Amino acid sequence: MGEIVASVELENAADRGIVSQGLRDESTIRRTTVEGVVDTGAVMVMLPENVVSRLGLERQREVVVTYADERKATRPVAGPVTVHIGNRFMNTDCVICPPLSELLIGQIVVEALDLVADCTNRALLPRPESPECGSSVAAVSAAFHVDGDAAHGLAPSSPMRQRSPRR
Repeated sequence: MGEIVASVELENAADRGIVSQGLRDESTIRRTTVEGVVDTGAVMVMLPENVVSRLGLERQREVVVTYADERKATRPVAGPVTVHIGNRFMNTDCVICPPLSELLIGQIVVEALDLVADCTNRALLPRPESPECGSSVAAVSAAFHVDGDAAHGLAPSSPMRQRSPRR
């Protein structure tokens, strides 16, 4: 089994709010697209500090995180950030990691976007019970939107893809 990697578009949700009020042009929204690793052991999205800075996300609080080796550390939390995977998106906060760390996609995003991590095939897929749109998504958060297209809820040219295992 290898890791699951997905193309993730991130944008500053506060910027989007200002644009939706007609106070700024859409071209001013700070956004970026990066590859993220689906981490079934993570809860929140974990973004490298350089990405958080590029997006202009505001630090909000601190949380204690527990790493896979059981170490604990206090990390800052920033947001809100809009996370787009395929044709699904939501707003959330993120844990700030050291610069140039891997972006980790945690369970909050996977669940809210109604996706399933298929570790055997190293793929992030729509949940089979709701391939065109998330059914459990509405109960999780009102700050997201799910669009369905194609028979499996993701366009054939979906940015979700596999990455070869590291050597």
